Amino acid sequence: MGKTVEIEDSLVKEVMEATGATSEREAIERILAAYVAQHRTPRARKNMFDLVGEVRLRDDYDCKAMRAGDAAD
Repeated sequence: MGKTVEIEDSLVKEVMEATGATSEREAIERILAAYVAQHRTPRARKNMFDLVGEVRLRDDYDCKAMRAGDAAD
């Protein structure tokens, strides 16, 4: 699907250098794909605070002992 868009030459050049793209089309496609991936991920992944109450640790869990290598299995 073809699109005609006016973009500053300096911006396209900077994107090409940053992405290593060899053509303007490739540079724009890479940037758009990265943008979509970056903004899609947070919605798909649960926020750490959403897990409060859903994760239960063992009663004998001791992170300090585990770091020291003295944890009970």
